[in-house]
Parts: sequence; C-alpha cells; structure tokens
Amino acid sequence: MESGVCAQSLVTRSTPARQRETSGIQEDDGDDDLLDAFHVSDKDRDAFICASELQNVLGSLGYSQEACSLGACSEMIARVDRNGDGHVDFFEFTALLQLESYPPTF
Repeated sequence: MESGVCAQSLVTRSTPARQRETSGIQEDDGDDDLLDAFHVSDKDRDAFICASELQNVLGSLGYSQEACSLGACSEMIARVDRNGDGHVDFFEFTALLQLESYPPTF
C-alpha cells in the first residue's frame, strides 16, 4: 500500500533554515536542507524519527489521514530502516528521500 506521501516534500515544505541542534550529526554544507527537515521531524531531538513523530509532521503538512496513519508511517519507516530498530536516523532519512516519490493526496 502506498501512502501518497512525497518524501521530498518533507524537505521543501518544512520550516525555513534555522540554527541547528545536531544531536551528534556531522553537518556538511550540502546537507543543510536535509538536516533542517530531519530536525523538523525529530521533535524530541534524540537523533531518530519514530512513526508517531513522522505522523505528526505529515499531519501538520496537510496530508490526508490515510497518508498520516500510524500504520502508513510505520511502513514508510520500515522501507528505509536498515538496522531494524524501528526508527529512522539521519542517514536512513536521506535514503528515504532518494526513494521513488508519490504525489501527495490532500
């Protein structure tokens, strides 16, 4: 089941650039927008995005309830969760943005 979420929109529709709290993530000039988008999703600043954090971000961006369901968010995380811990770290997050994107369903 596809969630109807365009992963790239997490970068382009997130909050503007701001001072970053990196939680141990090394910044590099080319990843500033990605890091901003990651921090928008990582509400508790533990350097991981869980399904409920992703659900909150997608809901605030106006995605449909189907796209924002906890199950859909868990599926999105599972697609890029390379180490199987049930969370997305920054490196897995960048992999998510490289997957095929689907148009949002509002």
